[in-house]
Amino acid sequence: LHGFAEHQPVTPLIESLRALLLDEPLGSAPWTALAWCGGILLIAVAASNALFRFRTR
Repeated sequence: LHGFAEHQPVTPLIESLRALLLDEPLGSAPWTALAWCGGILLIAVAASNALFRFRTR
């Protein structure tokens, strides 16, 4: 759990939104947030594809 707590996906997203709303420099937080979103999307697509194939046999 310690590894996930250090590298969890919510903080970069919140930091990006906060920087955009307060007109501050973004840094690398948006790229980290996009990488997390892309990774979660890939896992969700793969899982839904596997479940669909399993349930439609």
